[in-house]
Amino acid sequence: MVWKEQKDYMVKPKFKIELVYWLIGLFLAFFVLKNLFSFFNDYKFALAQKGELTQIVEMEGAILHNENVINSNFSGRVAFEFNNNERVSVGSRVASVYIGDFDENLHYELADIKLQLSELEKSTEKKAYYSLDLGQKKTQIINSVKNIINYSINNEYERILAEKRSVHNMIDTSTIEEKKAKIENLKARKSQIENEIGSYKKDIVSANSGVLITYIDGNENILSFKERNKILPSILKFEKNNIAKTYAVIEKGEPLCKVVDNYTWYYLGIVDEKLAKQIRVGENVVLSFSAISGRSINATVENIGEPENGKNVVVFLCNQEIEESYLVRATSCTMEFKNYRGIKLPKPAIRILDGQTGVYIVKEEKAVFKKVDVLYSNENFAIIDEENGELKLFDEVIINGKNLRQGKPVRK
Repeated sequence: MVWKEQKDYMVKPKFKIELVYWLIGLFLAFFVLKNLFSFFNDYKFALAQKGELTQIVEMEGAILHNENVINSNFSGRVAFEFNNNERVSVGSRVASVYIGDFDENLHYELADIKLQLSELEKSTEKKAYYSLDLGQKKTQIINSVKNIINYSINNEYERILAEKRSVHNMIDTSTIEEKKAKIENLKARKSQIENEIGSYKKDIVSANSGVLITYIDGNENILSFKERNKILPSILKFEKNNIAKTYAVIEKGEPLCKVVDNYTWYYLGIVDEKLAKQIRVGENVVLSFSAISGRSINATVENIGEPENGKNVVVFLCNQEIEESYLVRATSCTMEFKNYRGIKLPKPAIRILDGQTGVYIVKEEKAVFKKVDVLYSNENFAIIDEENGELKLFDEVIINGKNLRQGKPVRK
């Protein structure tokens, strides 16, 4: 009897230890399961709050100016009387063509003298021209070298001369008085050369007023300014990197330059037919041309063309000048179209349940589906119409979470 009591006494401590192990095991199992639940159901939440998004549309298209092309009546070497982007009036002599058998070296010398005079007159008028420090001069010289390389690739020899003269004047240490004396000597030599080759010189006169552009891209007569609203997408098939060129030698009847109306121009953008139906004539938009300029400009929708193979040409009226637009025909454009306001949510919150668009919110620790009307969405966010739909401001919306369903617990 005594032995049996000792045996019972020995069993109780062992039972307690096993019980402790079981309790620890259950706790660990609960902990692991809870973390697995959190891992596979990584819920993230956000309050429904007001916000806005701007609809951004990428377009390909072409720039259209009101261009009056001037063809040459003569064959020979060209000398322009104005710089690019300078205004000319009706009857202005915009260029001269040197014909016949004359000493071309005189022509090059005359062109060089004109460039020297232009740079010297700038430097004598602007004292700040001399105030560049060594670092600024070094940077400008490096940029000039890069420009000269590009000009040589494109056979733009007169621009190479202008760049070289700019560098020369930058490092020239002569006084303003010495520069003025040099200017007088150059003017005298200029008059002498002009008299010598004057009999070979034929004037090119502009019949219109506007801005002189010496660059021709070959597409001037393809796009009709007056018929712009009838242009179809298939017509706008220009080479995007086709840069307009200026010509030093011209043949009779060829386009020499153009005089452009710089107050009004157009961008012809190609958009999907679905988007075209959302655009309204008279709407104001913002256009950006990152390929040619860092500026954004205001524009107005003038016309939406007829569809062709699911595409439409939208004609945008532009009144703000971008100088680079004269040198480029085909270019991409970004349109800031519409601004949407409502409840702003991360896009992953938007879900489809039984064909209905909506979101899950948290109610009594469970997922509850609410139907919504999405006004607009981009890659990251969506704007919800707060007037039409079941979602309310400050509802707690489930952003991320797998296998969500109506009534599923989302918090433990």
